[in-house]
Amino acid sequence: MSELTPKRRLKAMATEFNVGAESIVSYLAERGLEIENKPNAMLSEEMYTALLQRFQSDKDLKAKAERLELTPQISHVADVRKATAKTE
Repeated sequence: MSELTPKRRLKAMATEFNVGAESIVSYLAERGLEIENKPNAMLSEEMYTALLQRFQSDKDLKAKAERLELTPQISHVADVRKATAKTE
């Protein structure tokens, strides 16, 4: 890897693409790109490009999910009573 190429480790790429490390290793092996199934194994630029082509949609879904604002759910009877008492 050149000085300008960022270091990409297997564990970081699994997190980035929101898939398991085993899925990455299997996919790369299918493409003839061998990598050890170790969290600190380094990926080449060619490997990263292949992962982008395959897992970009998973990465996009993860980003979309992170942008969603979740509302708290009332899950306990006491919470329901408190919520209805405040509105009366």
